[in-house]
Amino acid sequence: MRKTLPLIFLAALLLMAAAPCALADGCFFPEKTCSKLPAIPSQRALVVYRLGIERLIVESSFAGEGRDFGWIVPVPEKPLDIQAVNAGFLETLSLCAQPKIVHDRKKEKDFWLCIAAVTTIWLLVIIIAQPSSTVASVSLGVAITCTCIICSGFVPLRGQNRSAVTVSLEGIRVERQSTVGNYQISVLNADSAESLNAWLRSSGLREIPAEGAPIVEDYIKKKWHFITARLTREGSGLSKPHPLEIGFLTDSPVYPIRMTSLAGSPVHLELYVISGQRAKVRPLTMELCDYYESKSINESHDARWRGLSTGGRDRVIFRARETGQEIGHPRVSSYLWNGAVLTRCTGTLSPKQMSRGDLSIALEPYLPLQKQYYSKTGARDTAVLFSLWLWSIVVPAVIFVFYGNLRGGENPVTFFSRIVVPSLLLCLLIPVLGPVVIPTVKTENLGDKSSSQMYTDCLKYSVESALSENRKDFEKMSEAEMPKWFIAHLDSYYREMSPGRQPLRNYITNREFTEEDSPGNFTVLSDKRGIVFRTYTSTAIPIDVVLKNKDGSIPDCSLPSRCE
Repeated sequence: MRKTLPLIFLAALLLMAAAPCALADGCFFPEKTCSKLPAIPSQRALVVYRLGIERLIVESSFAGEGRDFGWIVPVPEKPLDIQAVNAGFLETLSLCAQPKIVHDRKKEKDFWLCIAAVTTIWLLVIIIAQPSSTVASVSLGVAITCTCIICSGFVPLRGQNRSAVTVSLEGIRVERQSTVGNYQISVLNADSAESLNAWLRSSGLREIPAEGAPIVEDYIKKKWHFITARLTREGSGLSKPHPLEIGFLTDSPVYPIRMTSLAGSPVHLELYVISGQRAKVRPLTMELCDYYESKSINESHDARWRGLSTGGRDRVIFRARETGQEIGHPRVSSYLWNGAVLTRCTGTLSPKQMSRGDLSIALEPYLPLQKQYYSKTGARDTAVLFSLWLWSIVVPAVIFVFYGNLRGGENPVTFFSRIVVPSLLLCLLIPVLGPVVIPTVKTENLGDKSSSQMYTDCLKYSVESALSENRKDFEKMSEAEMPKWFIAHLDSYYREMSPGRQPLRNYITNREFTEEDSPGNFTVLSDKRGIVFRTYTSTAIPIDVVLKNKDGSIPDCSLPSRCE
């Protein structure tokens, strides 16, 4: 038993070595009657930095009371422009630029289970029959041959508008006012925190709390500008307004986050940076860094695989060189270029961390990275796989080393209890302790490649079928009425096809099917062709169906034989 302790210790070290080391800037200020600032539980943002210009696209979700909120975003220079961004923009980026998640390892488990079975039979032959060394070698050769045959049966495992400058209050210069999406935007230049508070009071919004005055004064000292975005919403609770894009000049990219600390709650931040170099953002964890190259739409995995019309063969997609992940979303693609480097950083920041200073984005030479995480299922399967590997490879090697003792007259029962039993116990213990040692993350199941393809095909077919069967309704229907009609009609259509099924869902993301420009969802838009229904593949390549021509006529749909 003493001789086996070092082996057990070594195996434990191998297990530990196999395991990997384990929202936007600004703050929402509610109307005066609310008792506290709203909590900002999460933020997602994209920083695009090129030729001294930063474009900041930011989305925050917040929870609080009241209907009117003022969102204050400080920036180092007067904004070049402020634009609304569709809700699906950052959702698409999040889905198409992912770290590696180890989840389903069934094929590998089945493979190593067969190997372990062959190994067990060989061990029984060695220990019980006690053959000569020649026979033991022959049996080992047979076991290896069986293993090779098993291996051959498995697939390789790879798994705005500008207004004139006005002065509304003493100490405040309103440099621009406009409506951007759901926001009333004002760009302010303040002389003091008190003058900014006076402007907020005059606008019917709550003042910045006393602990925020030093932060505001510091921004004023640095000659920063304040963008206030007033939002009116219905009801209370959790809200996620559409993102805003702000462009400004800066010597180096920065993510202003000090104002967010005033909400007094931790914030989970998911930050993407596109530039010519790799971006390091402390204290966030870098999860992905890859070099993107433009490809023709015909070279896309989706387009080649599906062969559907995408409304323009000259459209391009961007593919990551190392991970192979693709981005086909038209607007996201417009921020990429051939040779762009995309970095994804995430982390949960406490109010204290945010109050220390804005997040500086350090650019450094490109080095690819894709951090690997495990789902709970993936961690459990990985531990089982390690256990099977240990039993199939390491344990036989140890037994073969000590086989001379058995041939030298050692009692088989003693040999079994001294060598095999401790090894077996260790192999049984690993699947129990492994999920505790291996770091896991919360995950949500996405549709696999096959179901995603079928879902997109069926969705396109269903829209064409609806257009063909309801031509008169479409002739009278306005563009604004179409999204709600499609959601109701498609839900009814799919329930009719499969009675008792759940309401229509997005089978790419396994979430609610909604009007949004993100994978598996849809938008209704107008372009030079007329009114268009657009859905998005798993890599956000748009798939279009023309609903109404420019002259108001309904196009003829030759229905493809899909969804059969």
